[in-house]
Order: sequence, then structure tokens, then C-alpha cells
Amino acid sequence: MKAIFLLVTAMLCGSLLTSAKDHTAYKVVTIASMKDLSVQGHPDRAGQYKYLREPNAVVTKSGTLLVAYGPHHTKGKNDRAHQDILLKRSSDSGQTWSENTLIADYGMDSVLPTVLVYDEEKDRVLFVYNIIFNDPERKESKPCQQFVIHSDDEGETWSKPHEILPDIGGICVFGGGNGFQVKYGPNKGRLIISGGVGGKVKYFYSDDHGQTWQTGTFVNKGRKEGTGSETADGTLLMYHRGMGFGLIENRSSDGGKTWTPPRKVCLDMWGQCNNSALSIQHKGRSLIILGGPIGPENADKLALESEAKKLIRGKEDSKQSARSNGAIFISMDGGKSFPVKTLVAPGWTFGYNALVHLPDGKVGFVFEGAYGGQSWQGVKRDHNTGVSLGIYMVIVDLDQALAQPLK
Repeated sequence: MKAIFLLVTAMLCGSLLTSAKDHTAYKVVTIASMKDLSVQGHPDRAGQYKYLREPNAVVTKSGTLLVAYGPHHTKGKNDRAHQDILLKRSSDSGQTWSENTLIADYGMDSVLPTVLVYDEEKDRVLFVYNIIFNDPERKESKPCQQFVIHSDDEGETWSKPHEILPDIGGICVFGGGNGFQVKYGPNKGRLIISGGVGGKVKYFYSDDHGQTWQTGTFVNKGRKEGTGSETADGTLLMYHRGMGFGLIENRSSDGGKTWTPPRKVCLDMWGQCNNSALSIQHKGRSLIILGGPIGPENADKLALESEAKKLIRGKEDSKQSARSNGAIFISMDGGKSFPVKTLVAPGWTFGYNALVHLPDGKVGFVFEGAYGGQSWQGVKRDHNTGVSLGIYMVIVDLDQALAQPLK
């Protein structure tokens, strides 16, 4: 009876904490770093970059993992200046990787925000992006344009850019690290990307396999960066960037025609970041997984004693330190609660991220970051430290994450 009482109490409190004695470290693999960066067919390109940011990731039905990310040019003065897009592929769940291929290059103009979407029905990978016009030589009547390219051979070759959303007239915030395809209901096959335009949080969708896109209904006001997923009963979930800790959730049970009022979930996760969501089936259970940084104090609750000294310290609600120590939160009730949370990347600067379901049943948690106790702005801006943001992936064993003991 005592064990049952403890279980119920922990569920009501909203977290099952991994004990220090039973917690096992998760493996982190390097996808791309400034130390060994090279670009196929462009031998001089790597020397022009200063750090790597904003990963997108998808897995095809054959098991190929694709990760696209944005290296920032040394001449770029801010996040929206001179960013290319590189792509890497893995056919063995991230153990080995292809060379970097350059899939988008617009000179002094910048390619962001971006998102990868996998169309399982067509076995097609789509890359949706903005071009933000920063080149002083360019004369444009609007600040940016939106395009899509696609690949039918798992990222080996790509189509020519095709303009979409020509009437938007502003920057579309695409994603999250990936979009998703609706699996249930009358809109089965629809491609959805969370995001927004102007000061409005919306979503973008395509019913013709990515050839044309439309903006969906208004979701709420606020930060537009976000991610989405679908529950096993067809409910659409949107999770958007908030202020401070916690993600902003909206849900729709009618295919996106109407949305519930916003509510905050995962109050231990730093919400001022582009975090990620994943909906999967795992051994007969429907899971919603959210991932992101949790900062130093929340990480202390979950860390091994040997890991505690590695945690990035600082003011808890500061962007300098809160974008650190990556964790996943797991729901078994369609996202109504997230009772399981696990620290998977202690000691890492941990920024924008993307979750994917790997062929072996594990979860890949792709993120921009650096290891070694540097603050977010330290690795992003101070290039004299010798530490720069790279692209990494934590490999999460779900059986291990779900088998957390109660104390």
C-alpha cells in the first residue's frame, strides 16, 4: 500500500525523478563541430563559419536520419545575417555520418527560420525556409521570401527552390526542428508546421504534399517559435515558446479549426527556447515526448552526484544559464500530464533542438550546444574561448527512461 501511495503522490506532483543511484548517463554523439567541419565540394567554406545553429531533423521510413543546420558566417553581424544550410545523413541511427552537403546558399542573405518535414505517403523530405534579405546590393520590396525544396532520395539530391506563401509579406517563423504529417481523421496526410507570422501564433499546412502552403487558424498571441504533434486519437497539439519556464500548449480536436485556450506545461523546462515534441508508439503505449533545456536548479534534482559538478551554473531565470542541461518529459495520457522527466545532457549548453524516433526504437535528441560549463552567450558570442556551438545528438533509451524507480 505504501508503494501505491508513493506512486499516486508522485503522479499528482507531476514528476517521476530518476534517483542518483539508478540514473545512467546517455550517449551523446557529434554530428558537426567547428573543430573538424568540412563541406563537400567547398573546401574553403568551413573556414568562413564561426558557429553552428538551429538544427532540423527527420527520419525516413527506411531509417535514414537527416539533420539540416545553419552555420553562421564570420561576417554576419546578427542571427539574421549570412547563414547557409548544411545537411548530414546517417543510415545507422547516428553512429556514423555523411559529409556535409550545402543545400542552401544565398550569399549575404540569410536562410532562416527553417524546418524539415517528412511526407511518409510520398517518401519525400521537404525543407521549408525563409530568405531574409540582408545583402545591401539587393533591392527588394519586401524583407523576405519563403521557399520549399524537396528530396525523393533521402537527401542525396534536392529539387530547385519553389516559392510558397507569396502574399505573406513578412517573416514566417517555421518550426521547431521538424513538422509532422497527420495520421488520423479527415485530414490524414496533411503536412503541418507550427510557427507564426507577425505577432500571431499560427500554423502552416499543405494538402498537396508540399507544393502549396496555407496559414491555419489563429492559435494565440505570443512567441511564435514552436513545435507540434498529434495524439493517437487525432488531437493536434501545439507547443510554443513562452517567457521564463514552461511551454505554452494549445490543442485542437477538430483538425485545427478551433483551439483550446493556452496553458503552461512542463514548468521545469526553459520556455525561452525553440524546443521540440514527438508523438510515437512504444511497445503498445502512445507517448508524447517534449524536450528542451531545464537550467541549473532543475537539473540538480535529476543529476547524479558525479554529474552535479558538471552542471552549468548561474542565475536560474537567465538566458545565460537556463539554456543548459537538456531533458525530456514524457506523457502517457495524450499530453495531459508529463509525469516522467529525465536529464539526458548534463553539463551541456543546450539550445534549439529536435526530437526524432530512431529505427532501433530509441529517441534521438538533436541539439545545438557545447560541453564544458560555458554560458549560452559565452559559446555563441565569445570566440576567444575556443568553444563554439556545434550540433550534437543524445541517444535516449526509452525503456531506461520509463523504468525510473520511485523513492
